[in-house]
Amino acid sequence: MVNTSPKITRSVLSQEFFDGDLTVQVEIYRVDDANDWILEVIDEDGVAVMWSEFFESDSAAMARFAQELREQGLADMLDLDDDDIETLH
Repeated sequence: MVNTSPKITRSVLSQEFFDGDLTVQVEIYRVDDANDWILEVIDEDGVAVMWSEFFESDSAAMARFAQELREQGLADMLDLDDDDIETLH
């Protein structure tokens, strides 16, 4: 049987991030041989917030996380309204 699961390349920039009493896992990765990177932030309960845009580099994805952190703060970044479908932007 052939394994059809996509190969995931995880960025070295992926990391656990702490802000006060909040802890998240910042995951930056790409699938198969794609050039674009994906940004996903996973909270302590396993709820993931994934950006709908793709990034040209892993450092661009991390820069977007840092920008959102500065502009909104971590708590607001993770605070999804009922209308949200766990995707930012």
